Amino acid sequence: MLANYRRLFAVPHVLSLLTWSLAARFYTPGLMIAVTFLVQGWTGSYTLAGLVAGAFTLGMAMVGPLRGRMADRGDSDRLVLVCGVVFTVGLVTLALLPASLWWVSIPLALGTGLFGTPANQIVRALWPRLTTGSERQAIYAAEATTQELVFVFSPILTAGVVALAGPRWALLLLGILGLMGAVGFALSLRRAGVTGPAEPDRPGAVPRDAGGGADRTAAPADRSLLFHPVLCLLFVMCATIVSGVVGMDLVIVAWANELEAPTT
Repeated sequence: MLANYRRLFAVPHVLSLLTWSLAARFYTPGLMIAVTFLVQGWTGSYTLAGLVAGAFTLGMAMVGPLRGRMADRGDSDRLVLVCGVVFTVGLVTLALLPASLWWVSIPLALGTGLFGTPANQIVRALWPRLTTGSERQAIYAAEATTQELVFVFSPILTAGVVALAGPRWALLLLGILGLMGAVGFALSLRRAGVTGPAEPDRPGAVPRDAGGGADRTAAPADRSLLFHPVLCLLFVMCATIVSGVVGMDLVIVAWANELEAPTT
């Protein structure tokens, strides 16, 4: 197994792209913790804090497919840089917002969410261009494993900063880390020479199965993924799991704050 990974990371630019893409999305799992406790500190209400956190999520979801299409058309490095800069400016503005203007955080969160760094979409679309066969399977497995580590350490770091220094500092830290990751990822894309669109498939090409014959199980090209029951069930399961993980992080820090012992 380790031999497969050694061969994989020997492929030019794979390790750099994976590392910087993870750095560019490191802020994601911890963002809701910082936002929730910042707004809760302003208003004393977790309901209003949830409204602001939901505005962030809504903004990210609204333009997710659009950012993916923009990246497919080229200039993905420029897209990453613009999104990284605007998103960081939005987080810094939110962190410095006076408590009396808490209501401004709702449209600000929505607008900032529209510029979430599309590192996840871009890097996953790159693996078929850079790897083949067992290497492609290995890189998807490696990315899934390392992304789980991000979901572990990002909330831990954010919750620790919230408890020890306050949510404003946690939000500023996430903004700085996100900007550094976006810049590094954009430079890595340029070094790899993969900022342009992928080469189109040959017209009339028929998908092949592992034995070299036509793949009779391939779904029609015009059929939406949302019509596949198995994928819909998978989406629901993933959303439920992520909600539970993020919710647990919020509950732990909230419980510690209620006990007036945040360092525990």
